[in-house]
Amino acid sequence: MATFKARARALDMLGRQQIAGIPTAISELFKNAHDAYASRAFVDYYRNRQLFVLRDDGMGMTARDFEERWLSLGTESKLGRPEGISVPLADPTKRTRPVMGEKGIGRLAIAALGPQVLVLTRAASPQGADIVASFMHWGIFACPGLDLHEIEVPIETFPSAAIPTKLQITELVERFRKGLMRLTKRVDSGALARIVADVRSFDVDPAEYWGPKFTLRDKGHGTGFFIQPVDESLAADLEPSEFEAAPPLVKTLVGFTNSLNTDNSLNFQTAFYDHRSRDDVREIIRETEFFTSEDFEQADHRIIGEFDEHGAFKGTVTVYDQPPVPYELPWMRGEGKRAGCGSFSLRFAYVQGESQSTRLSPENHVQLTNKLLKVGGLYIYRDGIRVLPYGNSDFDFLDIEGRRSKNAARYFFSYRRMFGSIELARATNPFLEEKAGREGFRNNRAYREFRSILESFLVNLAADFFREGGERAQAWAETRAELERNARIRKQREEEAKAARGAFQKRLSEVLLHLDKKRPQREVREFVERAGVVLAAAARRTADGEAGALLNAEATLRHEFAEFQERYVVSKPAGFGLATTDREDWQAYRTELRAVQTKVFEPAARQIEQLVSEVAKQARLAVSQRRRAERALQESVADSTERVRAAASDVSAQLERTTAVVSAAVARAQRRVGQAIERTQRELATPTENEAGGPSRTARLRAHIGAVTESQLSRLGVLRDHLHSVEELGARRSPSALTEALEEELIGLREREELELSLVQLGSAVEIISHEFGASVKAVRRGIRRLKPWAEANAELAALYRDLRAAFEHLDAYLGLFVPLSRRLGSEATEVRGADVADYLTALFGERLARHRIELVVSSAFRSSGFRVQPAAIYAVFVNLMDNAIYWVSGVKGERRIYLEREGSSLLVRDTGRGVPERDHERIFARGFSRKTGGRGLGLYISRTALARAGYELSLGANEGGATFVIRPNEGQKKR
Repeated sequence: MATFKARARALDMLGRQQIAGIPTAISELFKNAHDAYASRAFVDYYRNRQLFVLRDDGMGMTARDFEERWLSLGTESKLGRPEGISVPLADPTKRTRPVMGEKGIGRLAIAALGPQVLVLTRAASPQGADIVASFMHWGIFACPGLDLHEIEVPIETFPSAAIPTKLQITELVERFRKGLMRLTKRVDSGALARIVADVRSFDVDPAEYWGPKFTLRDKGHGTGFFIQPVDESLAADLEPSEFEAAPPLVKTLVGFTNSLNTDNSLNFQTAFYDHRSRDDVREIIRETEFFTSEDFEQADHRIIGEFDEHGAFKGTVTVYDQPPVPYELPWMRGEGKRAGCGSFSLRFAYVQGESQSTRLSPENHVQLTNKLLKVGGLYIYRDGIRVLPYGNSDFDFLDIEGRRSKNAARYFFSYRRMFGSIELARATNPFLEEKAGREGFRNNRAYREFRSILESFLVNLAADFFREGGERAQAWAETRAELERNARIRKQREEEAKAARGAFQKRLSEVLLHLDKKRPQREVREFVERAGVVLAAAARRTADGEAGALLNAEATLRHEFAEFQERYVVSKPAGFGLATTDREDWQAYRTELRAVQTKVFEPAARQIEQLVSEVAKQARLAVSQRRRAERALQESVADSTERVRAAASDVSAQLERTTAVVSAAVARAQRRVGQAIERTQRELATPTENEAGGPSRTARLRAHIGAVTESQLSRLGVLRDHLHSVEELGARRSPSALTEALEEELIGLREREELELSLVQLGSAVEIISHEFGASVKAVRRGIRRLKPWAEANAELAALYRDLRAAFEHLDAYLGLFVPLSRRLGSEATEVRGADVADYLTALFGERLARHRIELVVSSAFRSSGFRVQPAAIYAVFVNLMDNAIYWVSGVKGERRIYLEREGSSLLVRDTGRGVPERDHERIFARGFSRKTGGRGLGLYISRTALARAGYELSLGANEGGATFVIRPNEGQKKR
């Protein structure tokens, strides 16, 4: 009687050729680790070694298990039956896990990753178990003409005291190679030669890669796979295929377990580390890459519920931040029959695409949108483990985007704006069967009904809750309209604020520049001189005893002088907050303007009045002081009356517009409540078969009226509050003033956050760069020392060695300059000499000083000075002061010098730059303030803070021709 024979190629066809790709193969291995009750399954991909390592801490295998289970095909379907093999060991400390493998061929997915594999495994056992090792090359199974039983797979056991050594692994690999040589006559010589070459190139020391998180010693157990070389397509699967999309491997492996489910009892973690180089290791499938329960809660809309065995949905729908609404929906196509797919649960969230229609903050909306673009979609989980390829953005199994492309208004949902999970169980959904290649479910009756239920649900859900005129869409429509209205208001205010602040900054900068250059003083002198000429000419034109022309000239001059003063008046934009720098400029301007008014404008006005009296006296004109005062007062009264009349007219017009808006809003609220009541009464008057007089219908109608009423009451309450604030204007600050204060506080907090983040990033970057640079320099230094004997023995290398050494010593000298700045080398207070500081600054800035033709002058008193301080603090301060001085001195055309001096117990850094404006004398030490192009405004702030902690003060001294910074010990330091 004839029997079937299993050719070796059958294994290749069941494994490598069945798997959709490398990401799917890795997913299968993760499932095997899950079935082995592992808590962790981690992958490390070493690009430079072309090595793929997967380790888990599962229950592992004995040598017998490895032969009977791992080297046997189609085993899991017979688990626990008398005619099958025994159930594998389970972890009693964990919840029972349903077996993910259905056909017992998942382990063959390894062949898709690379041609050969080393397996290390150790079973969990109270008595301890040996480590089992095996090696094989999958290429031999693809050779035609061979039967499976002809291929020998070597297995070795090792004591658990240590991981097998590289020599022991080499001997294991050699056993497999010898087995191949016995097949010489049965296998094509070219194919066999290629396989043998691969086997001989296998170079792996397991102890080097096993890592601290996994162990096979003592009580450790688990399984590891070492695959070398790796299929070249793995590197391509780690790169994104299109803009903003996640790499194929990430899309397949992310969300392996359902993080959206609050039940975390599965306790299974996966990870993939891409070792691009020794110093560049990237975690590819971090937990933050996928959606979390926090993401779900902050989404705009949330749907949670169950589909029963008839396909009917029962759950809740949450629209924006409204309370969850109970929702039930039958599956009409089922006609009351049981669905072949069985019952299942659904939990998904939706994020509005446009920022003006979402309740998320701009930052959270951008963050969540980016995540949706990469891995958004509906994921299917069976017993807590993801079913592939559902969830991939390019596998829209419910044709959501197809329907939306036909009518976006009718079909609300977009596949890339939603994320969530459909949860199945093997016990309740047995007829949803996966294809052998993990390419989704078989297209049987159960799957077709499963899709029909979900498609019908999404269409009806959109019609009821997310379509204009929908039965329950009022909350969505009104909230979206309010969000869009608020977004328009915010955008309009931002544009108005930007324009107002821009005009204010420009005007303020111009006036401050004029004040700095003493322009008012110069113009006032010219004005007074011209006034004298004008008044004298007016006196000559005046008839004997009459002063009319003179009074007219005085009035004209008074008007011109008022206009002249107006040129230096800057109005702060009302209702808009200012940034810290603008506020400080504003305060400095007000201080300087008061000084100009007191010292320049008021004396000039008195001088003009005196000129009028003197000219009248010289011309023998009768000029009454009372007449002059009355005329001036009349002009002032006329001007004030006109300004008040214009303002009152504007207020009256605004009152009329506001009254019309408020009246319309009140009428609209009453109309909408009335319409809701009318709709409810009509529906109540129309009985239906299922819910006439029923409590569920009554509750729904009452809830509808209540929701509309509360919504309109909220809108009217806002109007009432605004009107009430206008009514109380005289008793408290105006709303615009309050808004301005709050906005300034918000701007200040944002500026502080940005600066602190910049400081943290800068400090971290400097620390990392310093460490890495120092390590690299040590390596180069060792290399040059090793090169020296070669250079001495080879004349052709001597010149190259000298050039290389000279260039490196120059670089190494610069690295040495950073030693005093190291906090680890200078954490203790020591005696610092002025000569050391001067020499350090000369070495650090010498080339820059020469380039800008700046002379550094160091006094003998400074060189001989000494002070006890932390070197890291004092050197950093002098570096900052020198850097600033060079910047400002390099821009002057005259003398370019920087002085290091000592006066008493104080140290001075003085320069011949343009100096510091009076208004900036204290501001230059504020965090974030800088007049340098591209400056961060941190140097002087950090220097003053660091010196204060060390017991010293940093201040700005007097200097007519530049800037002088003074470092002096504080009182406590002097006493010490």
